[in-house]
Amino acid sequence: VETDRLSVRTTSGDLKAWPECGALYFKSASGDLAADGVRGSVQADTVSGDVRLRGSIAQAALHSVSGDLELESDTLPAALELDTKSGDCLLRLPDAPEPGFTA
Repeated sequence: VETDRLSVRTTSGDLKAWPECGALYFKSASGDLAADGVRGSVQADTVSGDVRLRGSIAQAALHSVSGDLELESDTLPAALELDTKSGDCLLRLPDAPEPGFTA
């Protein structure tokens, strides 16, 4: 199924989105998000859920208190924010970032 925009809010439910989704908004207290084939913007907010994203991500804002954040993009996002208090962050971007990229 292809969609241009997907918005999901749960208390403890997980979301798995395949194969293609555009803009994605996810908010959950303890649910996990796994999305493959993202081709747009992503915003995800969880308290204890994990977030795992793959695709051509235009921009991302991922926030969690104790969940792990993982993002793999085959293009360099225009804007990127990963924030977790006690989880791990894993970021995979193309080999040759454009000039001006800082981490």
